[in-house]
Amino acid sequence: MSEEAAMPELISRLAGQGYQHEGDLGIQGREAFQAPPAAFEHHLYGVVADTKPHLDHVLLRDYLRQQPAEVQRYSASKMALTQRFTADSDGRAAYSTAKSALMEELLARSYAA
Repeated sequence: MSEEAAMPELISRLAGQGYQHEGDLGIQGREAFQAPPAAFEHHLYGVVADTKPHLDHVLLRDYLRQQPAEVQRYSASKMALTQRFTADSDGRAAYSTAKSALMEELLARSYAA
């Protein structure tokens, strides 16, 4: 079974664990999931190996591991944005939009590194 063909099974299995599938949220090749209501607040993403979303995640992770000042800047930005926006779907969408310029900058730097 190809990894792309496995995505429907991943969605089904996570739903069985209480995760809510949110679709790709505009990033083809990445599926978003909201945590079960009783779990610690988090989001989970499933990606297909060797796709751009997968590479984005891996390169950004590796870049941030080597750049503590960027981690601090990213963290401070996220904390400030969580104070500005509500946790509902409109607030999460606004949060993502507000975070996008920094994410694009960090991704560009991670690809260049």
